[in-house]
Amino acid sequence: MAASTPTPTPRHRGPTAIEVRGARVNTLRDVDIDIPLGQFVGITGLSGSGKSSLAMEVLYAEGSRRYLDALSTFTRRRISQAAKPDVDRVSFLPSALALRQRPPVPGPRSTVGTMSEVLAVLRLVYSRIGSHLCPNGHRLPPSYRQGIAATRTCPVCGVELDAPSAEDFSFNTLGACPRCHGLGEVREIDPHGIVPDPTRTISEGAVAPWHGLMHSNMPLVAAELGVRTDVPFEDLTDEERETVLHGPEVTRRIVMPTRSGHVITLNAAYVNAYDSAEQIADEGTGGATSTRAQRFFVMRLCPACHGTRLAPSALRTTVDGRTIAEACDLTLGQLEEAVPGIEASVPPDTRDLAHRLCTELHRAIAPLRSLGLHYLALSRSGDTLSTGERQRIQLAHTVLSRSTGLLFVLDEPTIGMHPANVHGLIGATGALVDNGNSLVVVDHDVQVLRAADQLVEMGPGAGDRGGRVIAQGSVAEIEATPRLPHRALPA
Repeated sequence: MAASTPTPTPRHRGPTAIEVRGARVNTLRDVDIDIPLGQFVGITGLSGSGKSSLAMEVLYAEGSRRYLDALSTFTRRRISQAAKPDVDRVSFLPSALALRQRPPVPGPRSTVGTMSEVLAVLRLVYSRIGSHLCPNGHRLPPSYRQGIAATRTCPVCGVELDAPSAEDFSFNTLGACPRCHGLGEVREIDPHGIVPDPTRTISEGAVAPWHGLMHSNMPLVAAELGVRTDVPFEDLTDEERETVLHGPEVTRRIVMPTRSGHVITLNAAYVNAYDSAEQIADEGTGGATSTRAQRFFVMRLCPACHGTRLAPSALRTTVDGRTIAEACDLTLGQLEEAVPGIEASVPPDTRDLAHRLCTELHRAIAPLRSLGLHYLALSRSGDTLSTGERQRIQLAHTVLSRSTGLLFVLDEPTIGMHPANVHGLIGATGALVDNGNSLVVVDHDVQVLRAADQLVEMGPGAGDRGGRVIAQGSVAEIEATPRLPHRALPA
């Protein structure tokens, strides 16, 4: 008789909620609360009632701290960590990521394209189905072979060329303009910053880069070179001004007075005003020196790439008649409308590859469009974006990452958002939960709060009158509780 197969014992499904016990951060008054896992939890209440303290300074701070604690000591020393929150216990807390109300301002190398996933896909489009130019100026039609072969042969002249990779279209790596190194701007000396007041004499400090200890003896060297230092700079001859601004590096013996009233004689190397400004800029790594150096320079459009940030080689490839720089200057809405033309522009044997790439491009643009960012161009510099725009780009990128098992904490994501775009925000946050994450959102917007699986209301007042959980449950349960004057969900 055959042995019967034993019935498997059901596995324990694990915790269903984050347990917070005795939270006393800021205005929180020994808060005990269970935050459901795998759900969208909205936290609301009056300003100062403790909702951000619970979300950001307990849940996020402790979740991120525990993740960093798992890293090596060497790594932790190089990462800014939040202090351990004043709380008795937090159990079953996943690793936490925060989408802050005011994300940091990106650096000069960041654009809407680099901050999102769209530019990465677009670079792949140009490398795989772009029409490249051979060294002899013949344009090659797109070919599916570009994705599988390292070289291509020009059908006109027979010359072989290396097929560009996606990195060849990146202004942060191989495709950077050699003049501006991918910044789109070049630093140039501002003559008005070098001599801000030409009515002053050199002895009176007319030459700004010669202020300070490093170049303080340059007026004495200039005098040894035949420059009059006791007349207004504007009255100097052209030859004297040329010596001051661009004179060659020579050595002259000068006599310098000391504080004790004596004099010393030394050989001093001459550094003209322009070179002095460059030295200050190169040696300044922060603080007052860097601030001082900024006065001598202006940023101008790069004359080589005309602001595209890209090397000439990256601008020779076209897709549907556009260079990648021209595609990046389109708004996201215009770029999405151009996608069908991209698919139609390639030969029949490349259509399948083009369709897959264009589908991925649509996927990357979709969350940005749903969040109301269709008006942004990929070439838009990140430091020109508002805080709300930066937060929504960050949210769209997070949705596309398809991470799972994390706790996402959003701090008032509807600030600065047009009411018409709130629906897209709700869809994006819902996608995070659908991917297997937990979501906590601090907000006042009724549309957002009604979309939550569970609500937590903090109060009853602000400051000393807040810091307590006064209601928790589903939207229907909250609406059924006795109404407070400031309740977020009016009847």
